[in-house]
This record gives sequence, C-alpha cells and structure tokens, in this order.
Amino acid sequence: SILVLVRETRHPILPSRGLRPALRLLPLSFRRYTLAVLIFGCGDFSHTLLILYASTSLAPAYQQASGIIAIALYTLHNVLYAAGAYPVGVMADRLGKNSFLVGAYLLAVLMNIVLVAAIPSVATLIIVFALAGAAYAAQQSLERAIAADLLPDTIRSTGFGVLAAANGVGDFVSSAIVGVLWTQFSPTVAFAFALIVTLVGAGFTAVTLFRRSGR
Repeated sequence: SILVLVRETRHPILPSRGLRPALRLLPLSFRRYTLAVLIFGCGDFSHTLLILYASTSLAPAYQQASGIIAIALYTLHNVLYAAGAYPVGVMADRLGKNSFLVGAYLLAVLMNIVLVAAIPSVATLIIVFALAGAAYAAQQSLERAIAADLLPDTIRSTGFGVLAAANGVGDFVSSAIVGVLWTQFSPTVAFAFALIVTLVGAGFTAVTLFRRSGR
C-alpha cells in the first residue's frame, strides 16, 4: 500500500555551500534568538542532577527508600515531558509560540526558586520535578519551531545545526558549573547560579522575541 498510495513531493536540488558562507546567511533575528537560547541554556542544568538532589536530601528521613523515591519523581518528570510536548505544541500554534517558550523558561526559573528557597521534602520535590518536566516539554516543542519561523528554507538545516550546537554548549556549561558549585559549596549555591542565569536568559529571550513580533 505504501508503494501505491504514497507519493513523494519533489523538491529542487539546492547547490551546496560551505559552512562559513551558510553561517553568514543566517538572519540577524535568528542569531539573536540563538544567543538567547544559549544564555538560558548556560543555567539550564541536566535534570538528572535532580535525582541526586532528591536522593541525598531525602536520605536522612527515608534512608534507603530515598533512592526509590528519587527515581519515582524522575519518572513523573518523564511522563509529564512525554505527555506534554504534543498539547503544548498545539496550543502554542494557536496562541503564540513566543509567549509559550518564554513561559516555559519562566517555569524553569520557578523550579530553581523552589530549589533555592524551599525546605526539601517529598511535596516540594514533586513540585520541582513537575515544573522541570513541564518546562522541558515546552522547550523541546518550541525552540526548533520558533527557529523554523526565523529561517529561510534554503538554510534551515544549517540553522537547526547551529541551534543544536548552542543547546549542547549550554547543557555542558550549565551542568559543569552547577556540579562544581555543588561540590565546592552546596546545592543551594549551585541552584542559585542556575536561577540567576535562567532568569537572565528568559528575560533576554522575551526581549528578543517580542521585539521581533512587535509586541
């Protein structure tokens, strides 16, 4: 049935470009957007660190069960991420991708506020993991979608590569710095760093996207 019913759309073959010429063609609006994503990413540490935080902070009260609780909380995170990505994308298409992405970044900021200010408990950690999963679902749905809106078809793949590189650099920087601050000082200091950087990144993203859209 695939051979009979499916018809492939033909596209013209575009001439290949070198990397540098292709990068020069990236629109200024996309470059600013990528910088905003990079700044935010430098505070958006790997959420697997939350497992370590949950298990260590709950250990005095729950002992060996703290590890099981931490894994259960991360399962909640992944369920919210998997279940939330599609509806977030649908709502963002209707109501505006820019606002939803900034909102997702602010959820990450709120998560860091809870990590810094709240006393660790199962209840507060449920909030933390729920915020993390919801924020991650929206980020994964919207960052590439907004990039696609900013990029012409002829260099879209190059732009996606640049965005992926920015995300990779941000993930490495944030997780490395948070890990060092955690080891040398405390988790609170590490999460305070993440809070400041993600707040700056969310603000820069809002200014970049809303200035472009004229709102």
